[in-house]
Formats: sequence, structure tokens, C-alpha cells
Amino acid sequence: MAYLLGSREFYGRTFTVNRHVLIPRPETEHLLEAALCRLPAGGALWDMGTGSGIIAVSAKLERPDADVFASDISADALAVAQYNAQTLKAACTLPEVRGSAQKQSARQWDVIVSNPPYIRADDPHLAQGDLRFEPEGALTDFADGLQHIRHIVAQAPQYLKNRRLPAAGTRLRPRRRHPSPVSRNTATATAKRCPTGPASTV
Repeated sequence: MAYLLGSREFYGRTFTVNRHVLIPRPETEHLLEAALCRLPAGGALWDMGTGSGIIAVSAKLERPDADVFASDISADALAVAQYNAQTLKAACTLPEVRGSAQKQSARQWDVIVSNPPYIRADDPHLAQGDLRFEPEGALTDFADGLQHIRHIVAQAPQYLKNRRLPAAGTRLRPRRRHPSPVSRNTATATAKRCPTGPASTV
């Protein structure tokens, strides 16, 4: 239905979607909140594999003080993310060419957030429901579903300002979603709701 309508709501805002990007899931809002909890005032966040841009755009609108960068290997997905950023007036950085993405990724970040393909290639769910119509490369790594996650976990520390990853079992208190399309949260208010911890990958 989202592809037919051309849009889907995420975190109180309407995002454009098409066959080149995944349909936003409500549970991804928890990932966004986890990233915001770990993002210090004026911090830098890299959304790796941004798709339609829901994480990057929402993070920038929730935290205008933050430096938000988003990348994706799909040029078609980046075009959707760029459109959403422009439409929602989110001043996050999205590369137009691979070289600019590589230059940005060489920086140091407070938070790296990613929702990579994690479904096994032989998972029967890939042939069911909305997954039948979504870009296959955004759903599965065509292997055991863990290849991208292993790579990110192994490589992320060298790109983080604080090179420690969060301890296993770290729990975050999700905050209530705002009914207003545009939240008025500040970095200080967000920090009060979140446990303290190192810069991290989520």
C-alpha cells in the first residue's frame, strides 16, 4: 500500500517511498531514539545505508545542532533520501557521488547508526507480504544475514571518536513519540532521558 500511495509516516512525518527503498517500519523509531540518546550536543552522526533517509532526516530535525551525514550504495535510494531531506527541510549531508561519500566517511563520528540487510537468503519471509516488492538487496546479504553486521562491528571503532562499542545488554529508555510533525526537543532534554555512555554504533 505504501508504494501505491508513494508515502509512509515515520516519527510523525510523512516520507516519500518507492520501489528503490524499504517501507519504513514503526520499530525503526527505536533505532532512531537509541541514536539520539547517544548523540552529544553538537555531535556528528553517520547514517550508513540510509535508504529513504528516515533516520538521517529525522535525526537532523530532532537535533538541529547535530552534524548528520547519510550514505548508501544505491544511487536510486540516495535520490529518494535527498528528496525527503529537501521536502522536510532537513539540512543533513547526502553525497551525490561516491567520492564525496568516501571523503565524509574518513571523518570521526560520535554515533554511527545503521539498519543493514539482516535476513538470511533462504528465509521464506522474503517471498511473503510487502517483502516481495521491496528491494532485495536492502533486505538480505544473500548469505546468512550477518555479513554486513559483522563488517560494521569490526570496522566501526576506527571511525568513532570514542572507539569503545556499547557493552552487551545496554538498555535504553525509549521516549514517548510526539504527535506534532516537528518535535521541539533539545539536546539537553534528550540527554536527560537517556543513560550516559560512550559514542557508539547502534
